[in-house]
Amino acid sequence: MTRLGEIPCPDVTLREASLRLEHYAAPDELHHFAGHSLLHTDLNNANVIVADGVACMVDWGWATRGAAWLDAAYWTIWLISAGHAPVEAERWAQRIPAWQAATSAGLAAFAAANVRMWNQIAGAQPDAWTRRMVIAADRWKAHRVSRM
Repeated sequence: MTRLGEIPCPDVTLREASLRLEHYAAPDELHHFAGHSLLHTDLNNANVIVADGVACMVDWGWATRGAAWLDAAYWTIWLISAGHAPVEAERWAQRIPAWQAATSAGLAAFAAANVRMWNQIAGAQPDAWTRRMVIAADRWKAHRVSRM
């Protein structure tokens, strides 16, 4: 993720982070997600393969252009879903240089948007995996709100 945060987004057509999140965040919050960095946005354990001490990100189906800190923020939710406390997950994210560009307001807006997104994905009868993501997003949002 550190290397990815340093790579400028190639001049190709990609989804824009602010447009991907426009249905889940307030219009005046969308500027937090805008940027020119290449983002993976789906850093779950199945999409990072480690071999010979080298990590490779695979499955770029959700490649996006946006603020460099967003991949670390998406990763935070995955870490919480795997059992980390929100404060621990953020400690891991803080190791990613791009995270330092995130503002408290941007993180809070992103956390809240992800709660809305995961609840929509979950629907009325979520499977166990989706339910874990809803709970993780809720826990991170509560943590972010407590820090404001």
